[in-house]
Amino acid sequence: MVATLRREELEGVEKTVRKAVKQRNAAREKKRFDVADEIRSALEAMGVEVEDSSATTSEWRWKAPPAVEEDQVKKARKRVRFVEKEPEEEPEAKKKVKTAPKTLKLDGGVVARVLRVGDGDEARRHRSITVKYSGVLAKTGKRFDAGTIAFKLGAGEVIKGWDVGCLGMKLGEKRRLTIPPKMAYGARGAP
Repeated sequence: MVATLRREELEGVEKTVRKAVKQRNAAREKKRFDVADEIRSALEAMGVEVEDSSATTSEWRWKAPPAVEEDQVKKARKRVRFVEKEPEEEPEAKKKVKTAPKTLKLDGGVVARVLRVGDGDEARRHRSITVKYSGVLAKTGKRFDAGTIAFKLGAGEVIKGWDVGCLGMKLGEKRRLTIPPKMAYGARGAP
């Protein structure tokens, strides 16, 4: 059965096509060619001809008048909806998360490896902070403690390595602290 699309239906289909072409261009820019090919297939099923005008830009036009079989339109729209769920471009702050971890050498031999960059307020001396932690022995990898703790930064409420290692962290940041014995419990271990 062939159905002729009404004007408002055609505008809706064209809007879907424009959005799909835009997402295809973004996928090609990110070198996600599998996603770009999936979008192209969905568009071709809708009667759209896609032409690549550059490495990251595609143009489109109707292959035939937009009187297509209803079941083809339904199938094509389902395939395009899959693409619509692709994540949008990430903000600059989030992009930094995917960069290589940054290693900081701090006072007393404490080494902080930034695993995830935060974007909130910065931890400062004499301010209360709450951290989620997991204590692991460097030599054996054995976990000896884990939990959440709130303390006043720089007030000596926790081991010195935490006061030094947490200073300057931002809300949402994740760090791996390597703390030498002199900044933790000493050569003999935990009290």
